[in-house]
Amino acid sequence: MIAGNYAYIVESENPIIGKTELKIINIANPANPVIAGSLKIDVSSGQIEAVEGDYAYVSYHNYNKQLGKFNEDSGIKIINIANPANPTIARSLKVEDFVNEIAVTKQYIYVANGKAGLKVYQLAISHQ
Repeated sequence: MIAGNYAYIVESENPIIGKTELKIINIANPANPVIAGSLKIDVSSGQIEAVEGDYAYVSYHNYNKQLGKFNEDSGIKIINIANPANPTIARSLKVEDFVNEIAVTKQYIYVANGKAGLKVYQLAISHQ
């Protein structure tokens, strides 16, 4: 996902042990991209879904080691990226099923939520 002079990627090194990280890359000089900041996220796997204002939205799923598969422990991490060198988790939303896709407005987040259908959540944060 690209917004302004930054690219946002989520890297899940190993879903079984839960090494997932948001990386913010300064691409102002495309010939020389530089990692501006990063944030470890304590989930099995994640995906950047949207960037809106000072926030990045990362959907996540967790792996159940006992069952040997991904379970329905899913949600969205809303990450404050106002300071790219020091991103922080602003809010976490648990969802009933896997997140398929999201759309964000200034007040709401719309989640295509697998078997649970479309869910709408009011945001308690303001977009700058």
